[in-house]
Amino acid sequence: GSRARDARAVSQGIVCEDPWAPSRRRMWRTGTCLRITAWPRVSGTQWRAPAMLVAAGDFGSDAGVVGPRVGDGVMVSGEGPPPHMWQLVLGDLACHVPRRAAVPGSFSSFRFLRGRGLAWEGRLIHPASVVTGVDPLTHASATLLAPLRQAVIGRLDRLFPPDESLLLRSVLLGERCDEMRLLRSSYAVLGLGHLFAVSGLHVGLVAGILLLLLRFMRAGFRGRFVSLTLFLAGYVLLVGMPGSALRAAALLITAALSNWAGRRHDGLRTLGLLVWAWAVFAPPALSDAGLRLSLGAAAGIVVMLRVVTPRLDRGRRIRHWLGNALAVSLGAQLGALPETARSFGWLHPMATSFNLAAVPLFGGAVWLAAGAILLSPVAWLAGALSAVSWLMLRLLSAGTVGSSSLAEARLGLPAWDHRAAVLYVAGLAGLGLLLSGRQRRTRLAGALAATCLLAIPFCGRTLCDGEMTAIQFDVGQGDCAALVFPDRSAVLVDTGEAWRDTGPFLRDVRPWLRREGIDSLAGAVLTHHHADHDGACDQLHAAMDVKAWWLGGRTTAPAPVARDRVSHPVPGDTLYHVGDWALVCIATAGPDAQELEENDRSLAVALCWRGGVRGLWTGDLERAGERTLLAAAPLTPSAPIDVLKAGHHGSRTSSTPAFLDAFRPATVLISCGLENRHRHPSHGPFTAGGDTLRGLRTDLDGTIIIRWRDGGPPRIRTGVDRRPPRLDTRGTGT
Repeated sequence: GSRARDARAVSQGIVCEDPWAPSRRRMWRTGTCLRITAWPRVSGTQWRAPAMLVAAGDFGSDAGVVGPRVGDGVMVSGEGPPPHMWQLVLGDLACHVPRRAAVPGSFSSFRFLRGRGLAWEGRLIHPASVVTGVDPLTHASATLLAPLRQAVIGRLDRLFPPDESLLLRSVLLGERCDEMRLLRSSYAVLGLGHLFAVSGLHVGLVAGILLLLLRFMRAGFRGRFVSLTLFLAGYVLLVGMPGSALRAAALLITAALSNWAGRRHDGLRTLGLLVWAWAVFAPPALSDAGLRLSLGAAAGIVVMLRVVTPRLDRGRRIRHWLGNALAVSLGAQLGALPETARSFGWLHPMATSFNLAAVPLFGGAVWLAAGAILLSPVAWLAGALSAVSWLMLRLLSAGTVGSSSLAEARLGLPAWDHRAAVLYVAGLAGLGLLLSGRQRRTRLAGALAATCLLAIPFCGRTLCDGEMTAIQFDVGQGDCAALVFPDRSAVLVDTGEAWRDTGPFLRDVRPWLRREGIDSLAGAVLTHHHADHDGACDQLHAAMDVKAWWLGGRTTAPAPVARDRVSHPVPGDTLYHVGDWALVCIATAGPDAQELEENDRSLAVALCWRGGVRGLWTGDLERAGERTLLAAAPLTPSAPIDVLKAGHHGSRTSSTPAFLDAFRPATVLISCGLENRHRHPSHGPFTAGGDTLRGLRTDLDGTIIIRWRDGGPPRIRTGVDRRPPRLDTRGTGT
């Protein structure tokens, strides 16, 4: 039900006049007054921050679709000096529905923003004007919070070198910037990315410093409670009120209140109360990945400590410390496992060990850094503390870089289904029996826990053994497909484009392959030398082992690739085969055909079962290239084929009537981007034999997955449930 509601909400944000017309975003624009609800993220002269619509002109309605309303949340971006949290901003706002996930299980702006209570993405058209001093919130932000935040940033910049200052600004204040993303990536691949997000760990570290000072000052229970409550409230405001920080602050305040009242604090009961409060008063917050990870990790830690601590109390101090540290690390990882699979799709098998070593070092560095900030008036002492903190952070960075060779040991985690949930519960039950210490049950419980938890990555996968699967990825205005053979070996057809530090391949395609357990490729086909087709080949080479490169047009393989892995096939060559399935080259002009445009030099490949064509990928072949292909006719289908990936993104210059009549595809796939500047597709209806062919488009349908079993009819699934209802894939049209 939630998937269908999300699909309807996203589809309302797309305008397409008919099934064959170019698509565009549905935009709403009017003058608005926005209240910024968190600290902006700054990149150069640009800033981006969540906001709430306080007042707005008439957004109007488009075909009965309701637009933004006062009270809605908006992720807004602008240019110029960034506003402070809680300040009011005036300006013309153009907004739209956030982007859905391009590939099943990949990042979805729609889901991410919905978890933060934001229904829209928008941009202030002109430099916005900031309203100051009109209400208590704006006044408090401008006179108290912003100066305090800038003072902390200034002290960090004075006490630490740039890299460590950036790291501590992220850790202590939740600040985000482009430089921080690069610094964070080396930690994230080892399962240490949570160190950079303000969470229970960071709130606990900062609160621990305060409690240590209060104990030194011999404050009573009442003084500790009042001081802790006021301090945590101010700190949560200072970092922008993320859900994980609110959760941690609520737990700490509840624990302090219980101690003050002389009652034993029950962490699980408090967590349950917090979940109930969010479900009643702010239901969208429970879809926030950060909050769900925080809740899961906290629950795992509480349960694990309850099971382990009684057994450790009888041991030596070093055993007690190590046991508790391991219990905290393992409990957090197990508790967050469902959300880790859902949001990230991978887990490093050594993350528990890495955290066991990194968290104490990291915690000590943060304590010393916070102490240096508080004691900055005493210059010599602040300098000494910051120097030791800097050394600890450098040791942590050195250890992370030294362990980077282990990054590719990451274990793919498909999105969970009911089987994974059952195995998860059974594995936790077995682990509980194992830790209970009863000798007769220990071996059986250990075997049960290990078997169930290790089987989870194999549940919920899209790919099934014994099936031939073709995946046409939604990579925007580009092209990228994966052909996965029955033995789970895979060939990639084109890579899509690349951006400065990322791109559709690194953001969506590579994570999907990792989820499915595909860490190497049998080969990669680069159809021709246009950036929207081969632009990410260097990223592909760096991320995966590719055993063969088949090149068309003027494409070249990445420089470090060995020559024996590179070839320029000719029509009729079998590029790869497994059992009855084969990938065959049916057209290529090569780099020496000077009379042809680069599009018509595209390498076209056919997916064949027992010699019969089932699917066809033609790159950007246009009329001349299609005529050459039909004249050569290395494979002439005797029956209609199942799937044709339309040439040149569904352009009118490709897929001529003669070409369509020759292959008579049951389904035409069009890879094109939403609101692309070329206005693709421009072909109009695809017809063959007098029938209109069924069409699927990545801009409207998302990633398209086609499966064949034993050469039978294909089963097609799309990433977006789009109306009208799907037709039989073996039919000839509508």
